Amino acid sequence: FEADATYTKFCAYATLEHAGNMVEAARSLGGQGYGDRRPYAPPTPVEDNPDRAGQRWLRASQVKVEKIDWLWPLYIPIGEVTMIVGNPGDGKSTIAQAIVTAVTRGSTLFGDEIPQGCAVFLSAEQSVKSVTVPRFNDMGADLDQIILPDEVNEMDEPVPFVLDKSGVDELRGMCLAERPKVVVIDT
Repeated sequence: FEADATYTKFCAYATLEHAGNMVEAARSLGGQGYGDRRPYAPPTPVEDNPDRAGQRWLRASQVKVEKIDWLWPLYIPIGEVTMIVGNPGDGKSTIAQAIVTAVTRGSTLFGDEIPQGCAVFLSAEQSVKSVTVPRFNDMGADLDQIILPDEVNEMDEPVPFVLDKSGVDELRGMCLAERPKVVVIDT
């Protein structure tokens, strides 16, 4: 094992039992009944759309580059989609909440200035009352600048926020009214 390296269970198995050969480790585990045993099926070809206009192609040198505004310089562009990806337990929600905290305070992230404003935070995994708001409070966020869906509806009945058509319409309307600097959807 390498010092300061992180290993998944599979990588540890491959390292210990198969000298790091992952193909050999996968075959061995498959022979023991682990894994998906379905045969490979090639993807279904997509039918041509007769109404589709022909694709234009160009060289990168022909593209008129547009200036971009940054929420977090070189990491999060304003007006674009940014994804934080990782394994469960890696801290994706915590990082997202740290970004929101920086926005609400107009502070810095790793030395980079973050513009101040309000933020929307939606979480499918954690309770607003017992996890989300206490964590924001511990991080020093300006709680008045964070907009969250309530855990109850207008009739005081427990209800999660759902990103169905109505939920998307509600979120769009709220964003148009509040103009948040960042919207986090923590799935």
